Amino acid sequence: LPWDACVEVPIHASQNGLEAVRVGALPPQLAMLNRQNADCHNLAIEGYFAGDRRKIYHAICYDPLTASVLSLAEIKAMVDEMFEAEKEWLPNFN
Repeated sequence: LPWDACVEVPIHASQNGLEAVRVGALPPQLAMLNRQNADCHNLAIEGYFAGDRRKIYHAICYDPLTASVLSLAEIKAMVDEMFEAEKEWLPNFN
């Protein structure tokens, strides 16, 4: 996975606090899916900081779940709707 990917891991919780449990390498098919998801997240973050709606649109187009259930036209409409609904929180896109 990308070095900066945020991951969820099992933990042990005790009176000493939380302790991550090492799980080792992912099977290749799972690592591939996780890399694709992480790349989509990173592209969306780049798009946000650059104020680039197109990068965010592309990130959502390549999201495996979204791409499996929506057409490109539906994704564009969804992204436009999300930007409109969240415009108060996205001032760098106004």
